Amino acid sequence: MYRSVIWDFDGTLFDTYPSIISVYMEELEKKGIKEDRDHVEFLFRTSFGHIWGYLTDTYGLTKEYYDSIEPIWRKKEIEMSYPFPGIRELLTDIVNNGGKNYIYTHRNNTTLLFLEKEEMTHLFSDMVLSEEGFPAKPAPDALNALMKRNSINPKEAIMIGDREIDVRSGFNANIASCLFLAMDYSNTCASFIAKNADELRKIIMQ
Repeated sequence: MYRSVIWDFDGTLFDTYPSIISVYMEELEKKGIKEDRDHVEFLFRTSFGHIWGYLTDTYGLTKEYYDSIEPIWRKKEIEMSYPFPGIRELLTDIVNNGGKNYIYTHRNNTTLLFLEKEEMTHLFSDMVLSEEGFPAKPAPDALNALMKRNSINPKEAIMIGDREIDVRSGFNANIASCLFLAMDYSNTCASFIAKNADELRKIIMQ
């Protein structure tokens, strides 16, 4: 069993992308911009930097524009986003079997609002949020710091995420990784692949 399970947040623990993408699609349409939803989702799931870079290069949108719509999707995402099926139960079983859950996300402290809403805060021992200022994934700095301050044995740790930058951060920190609920499973450095919570449970609990 992997006793130290480190989770990405968006698209891994909570299904936040649909609410964010819906707001972006609505706001872009107000500006007369029509984009393919699947393409927008692919860019978002790569990173916020990818979608912002694409919209800036293609339509000349500015940081001020992104800042102006952030409060809209921030409000909606908490109302509309929930844990993926089977995740709450898996987190609970990890703790009940002597393991610990951690979060490493580029998201800020709004992460806590989701966990509080779903009464899941107690299932996590520690987390690294954007406020700590570590280099972005796939750099291993944040994972290394998280493991050091929690005395985590790298051989018992696994990083789980839906994007290649998540699993590559685990690879760069010399721990196991699992690409979970991804849009694309090809050309990955992940140690494991899981397409649902049942598959992920088998990997973690092995």
